[in-house]
Amino acid sequence: MSQRKRKSIFEIFEELIGHVDKVFEELVGVAPFEAPLCDVSKRELKPLVHMYETEDEVIVTIDLPYVRKEDIRLSASENTLKIEAPVRERIRMSRWGPYQREVEFECFRRTITLPAIIDPEKTRAKFKDGILQVILPKKIYGYRIIVE
Repeated sequence: MSQRKRKSIFEIFEELIGHVDKVFEELVGVAPFEAPLCDVSKRELKPLVHMYETEDEVIVTIDLPYVRKEDIRLSASENTLKIEAPVRERIRMSRWGPYQREVEFECFRRTITLPAIIDPEKTRAKFKDGILQVILPKKIYGYRIIVE
């Protein structure tokens, strides 16, 4: 009687991700775990972003660890927000799986498409504890009339 080798949890997880990628790619045309959150050739990371809107503003919160406030470069147009920020110390990551590789990232860079037309001249930003909050007032077309 031959004994089968028992798979480790990591092997099972890697197989599961492979199956999910394959099914998702067949349905949608893109593998979910291949969304580029970095550009290894440029040594850039895309920061994590949370965005929501109110009646008057679009609020974007961006995670920028290892960044100094004075190094952050922001620019906005009516429908985009661009963020660039070099890191104080390089961020080193090692990938696990069939392609083991180590890489060091030197900066964060991302362009965000906004859900509404904004007034870039009135944009303001706050940075505290590695979190950047950008408040983008929506462009007002016409005037609000208050009914009494």
